[in-house]
Amino acid sequence: MPLIPLTRSVARGGALLCVVTAQAESACRAIWFQLGAISAQVKGVASAETAHCWRFAADAGQDVRLAVQSCGASVAFSVNDMVDDRDRYQITSQKRKKVGSVHQKMRAVRPKPYTLTLSIH
Repeated sequence: MPLIPLTRSVARGGALLCVVTAQAESACRAIWFQLGAISAQVKGVASAETAHCWRFAADAGQDVRLAVQSCGASVAFSVNDMVDDRDRYQITSQKRKKVGSVHQKMRAVRPKPYTLTLSIH
């Protein structure tokens, strides 16, 4: 299933910020957990031109951990209203729905495979 590029990229201070537009949130691909699991992994390939949009939910007070792995640490993620351009992040959730994106840090010529791991405790 191809991922739909529904982000707006903005260069700010040498960093690339990827923001999922409000209209695009419902079209973002959901991250689902298997029954009883506390973590999930999704895999993709980040191109230089687009970011992959993801959405997930966590109840207030839950510990949310995100990490992305890629060859050469060339891929990062952003979560709207939380964090931008990181390869790992941990926070205690304040609101239920979250939308984010996975993108290349520096726009490489070749697409970069990645694995995004989401854990909620």
